[in-house]
Amino acid sequence: MKTFTLNDEQLTQIEEFRKKHKHENQNSTIGGKLSFIFTPTSIGVITEIKCNACNEIKDITNYNNW
Repeated sequence: MKTFTLNDEQLTQIEEFRKKHKHENQNSTIGGKLSFIFTPTSIGVITEIKCNACNEIKDITNYNNW
């Protein structure tokens, strides 16, 4: 099993993104308003957050750790 971790800077970016994307009339029976996308590469893991209401994606990858 693979575990993906987020640092404090990424958590702050997620919270800012979440606040920005409080869409009205967005109902979800499973609570999937945001998706977290982790894409392993040969040099690091690309980390993105996606708003499932408007489909905006924000790259929150910490490239300094690559």
